[in-house]
Amino acid sequence: MTQEARRGRTWPAIRLLVSVALLVLVLGRVDMARAAQVLAGARVELIVLTVVVGWVGRAFAALRWYILVRGMNRRVSYLRLLRLTFIGMFFQFLPAGSVAVEVGRIYGMSRATSDPAASFASVLVERVLGLAALIVLALVGLALAPPGVPPLLGRLAWVGFAGLLAASWAAMSVSARGLLRRMLAAARLESVARRLGRVYERLDALRSRPDLLALSLLAALLNTTFRILPAFLLARSLQIDVSMVQLMIVVPIIVFAAQIPVSAGGLGVREVGFVALLGMIGVPASDAVVLSLLLAATILVVSLPGAWMYARGGFGDPEANDAAEAV
Repeated sequence: MTQEARRGRTWPAIRLLVSVALLVLVLGRVDMARAAQVLAGARVELIVLTVVVGWVGRAFAALRWYILVRGMNRRVSYLRLLRLTFIGMFFQFLPAGSVAVEVGRIYGMSRATSDPAASFASVLVERVLGLAALIVLALVGLALAPPGVPPLLGRLAWVGFAGLLAASWAAMSVSARGLLRRMLAAARLESVARRLGRVYERLDALRSRPDLLALSLLAALLNTTFRILPAFLLARSLQIDVSMVQLMIVVPIIVFAAQIPVSAGGLGVREVGFVALLGMIGVPASDAVVLSLLLAATILVVSLPGAWMYARGGFGDPEANDAAEAV
C-alpha cells in the first residue's frame, strides 16, 4: 500500500475517532433517565413532518445549484442536480464527511457537463452562498432576539461572517490569485495552475451575473430556513422550550462548525454544539443531546433516497438519456 493510500485511510479513521470521543464526552454529562423520558414523550407526527420539511429543503438546495450552473450556460437538468444533491447528502454520513459530499458532487457534475472547472466553481460558489445564508439568518436572529441573549452567541456569528468574507476575498481577489499562482509556479505545479486558471474563469463568469448570484442567495436563504425549521419542529416534538428565533442563532453556528472536516459527518461536533449553545439559554444537556441525535436520525432518513439513487446508477444518469439532460 502506498503512502498516499495509507493517508487516505488514516484521516477518515481519525475523524471517526474524534466523533466517538466527542460523543463519549457529551454523553457523560447526560442524565440517561431524563433523556429516555424526553424521547418517550416525542410526538411522532412532528417527526414525520420534519422528514417532509427536510425533503423540501433538499429541493431548494438543488435549486440554488441549478441557478448557478445554468448561469454558466451548462445544460444540466434540475432533476440531475437534485439527484446529486441527495447522493451528496447521504455521503455526509461516511467517515470522510463533508469532503466526500463535495468530491462526489463535483465528480457527478463533471460527468454531466464534461467541464471539471465549471463543476468545481459551481459547487464552491453554491457552498459559499449556503454559508452566507446561514450567517445572515444568525444575524437576523440576533436582531430579533429579546434582551438576554448570551454575548458569546453574537460574537460567534460575527466571527463566522468575518471568516466568510476573508475566504471570499481569497477566492476572488486578483492579488490573492497572483500570489497563489506564483506559489504553484515555484513548486513547479504548472498543470495545477492551468486548472486553477480555468476555475477562475468560471468564477469570473458568475461574478459578472449579480442577478443570478442574488437569485441563488435567495434560494439558499429558503433552504437554510428549511434547515432551522426541522430543529424547531423536533424541539416542539420533544417539548423542549426553545423559540424559532433562538434556533435561528444557534443552528447556523452549529451547522457552520459541523462543516469543519475534523469529525465524521459532523457527528459529535453537532452534539457538543447543541449542548453548549442551548445550555446558554437554559436547555438541559440531556434535552439538547436528545434533540441533536434525533435531528441527526431524521437527516439520515431524509438522505436515504440518495443511497437508493447511488445504488441504482452511481453518480451517472441511470437512464443514460442525453435528451433528458437538455431540458
